[in-house]
Amino acid sequence: MEVKNFKSNLKQNPVSWIVFLATISIVLLSLTSVVFPALILRTLGGFDDNVGIDPFERGSLAYPFMITNFVILALGLLYYKNKLPTIITKSIKFIIRNE
Repeated sequence: MEVKNFKSNLKQNPVSWIVFLATISIVLLSLTSVVFPALILRTLGGFDDNVGIDPFERGSLAYPFMITNFVILALGLLYYKNKLPTIITKSIKFIIRNE
C-alpha cells in the first residue's frame, strides 16, 4: 500500500520531486564543503599548485557538524519511538506546532 501511495504521489507531483532533488543536491554540495573544504577547491582548480593539498582533510567545522547531526538524529529517533522524557516531548511538540 505504501509503495502504491509513493508511486501515485510521484506521478501527481513531478514538479515537487524535481524541486526536492535540485534542492537536496545543492544542500549536499554545500555541506560537503563544510566537512571537506579543500575538496571543492582542489576539484574546481582554486589553487595554482594543488599537488600538496589533501582534498579529504577534515575542516574545523566537520566534527561539530557531525556531532550536531547525530544528536538531532538521535533525538528524532527517540521521539519517534516515544522514549523521551515528557518535558522534552512537550518542548518538541511546542516547536512543531509553531507557537
